Amino acid sequence: MQLKMGMLSRPGLSVSIEVFIFTLLLWLLPAFVSFSQTREEGLIALEKDSSKVEKLYSKSSNLLTKSRQAEALQLNLKGIQLASEKGLNKLYAEGCFKRSLIFNTLGEFDSANYYANACINVSVKYGFAEYVGKGNNQLGNILVSRGDGNKGLSNYLIALEVFQVANHLDGIVTTNMLIANHFLMNEA
Repeated sequence: MQLKMGMLSRPGLSVSIEVFIFTLLLWLLPAFVSFSQTREEGLIALEKDSSKVEKLYSKSSNLLTKSRQAEALQLNLKGIQLASEKGLNKLYAEGCFKRSLIFNTLGEFDSANYYANACINVSVKYGFAEYVGKGNNQLGNILVSRGDGNKGLSNYLIALEVFQVANHLDGIVTTNMLIANHFLMNEA
């Protein structure tokens, strides 16, 4: 193939570069439009899935205030499963954190510990500093509930450092309150 003055030449064939590019674009356009529509449809579906998960978590929280823990756990688990299926990693971390809170409230410390660690693991993997900190605070709360406040303090300090690096003010305040409470309880 020879290129001469804007022409693509080949024995018996001569096409301008512009026509060639135009033809190529016409050929690629349907694929791009299809990809764009598929991507947009995917984003809409993802938004709907996120909304479903958040509603399940909200209903679960409402049931907890009415002392209906078994139902709250069921809805929370449905939310965690849906978040996992759809790859909604931050909502998965949130669900694990909330499930850990429920189990800790019920005194089921092994389950609470399992879900707090699951929250931390997925949060570290995907960089969700808020849930790394919340998960460590929850581990600290579990250890305090089990009567091991000194180990709990180490988790609070990890959470405080994470929140400070992320400049997450609510997390910093909450963690400082947990640390202060730890020292107040140990003075008594």
